[in-house]
Amino acid sequence: MQIQKYEKNQEFLPHYDYLEGIENQRIKTFIIYLNKLNKKDGGHTIFNYYKYKIQPKTGLAICFSNTDDKFNVNNLTMHQGEKIKTDKEKYILTIWIRKNKMY
Repeated sequence: MQIQKYEKNQEFLPHYDYLEGIENQRIKTFIIYLNKLNKKDGGHTIFNYYKYKIQPKTGLAICFSNTDDKFNVNNLTMHQGEKIKTDKEKYILTIWIRKNKMY
């Protein structure tokens, strides 16, 4: 579990949450938005393949599968964090569900 903070002009470029060469793969990603941003603020989560944007709203949660049934990368999950365009900040809580227990 991790909390991320993004400030003006910060972004997260297109990526997968799947980690190449890792045995205990991140099979699912769960993101909870901790604050609201307006359209003009930026900070949307963009799913590149679908050309779909999610506007951050307090308490909104999304979940997606990073792998297929054989634990190969799910190429449809490429996503990015759009650049923050104003002085507002973006906060999200991310939980990665792994193939095996971590303890």
